[in-house]
Amino acid sequence: MPKGYERGKTPKQPNHMVDWLNCIRTRSTPKCSFDEAFIETATFLMSLTAQQEQRMVRWDAVREEIV
Repeated sequence: MPKGYERGKTPKQPNHMVDWLNCIRTRSTPKCSFDEAFIETATFLMSLTAQQEQRMVRWDAVREEIV
C-alpha cells in the first residue's frame, strides 16, 4: 500500500459510471472530460507497455501512438 494510506480513511472517489449515466439522462457534461480521460488512459497504457516490454516508451503526438 502507498505510504500514508489508511483503509477506510481515504477521500471518496467519484463514481464515473454513475456520473456518465446521469449525464446521459440529464444531457449535462461529465465530471471527467474526454481529453482528461484520454490522457489518463494513454498514461496508464504507456506504463503497462513499458513494464511488459521492460523498456522506456514514449508518446508520438503526430501519430498519436505509443512508440
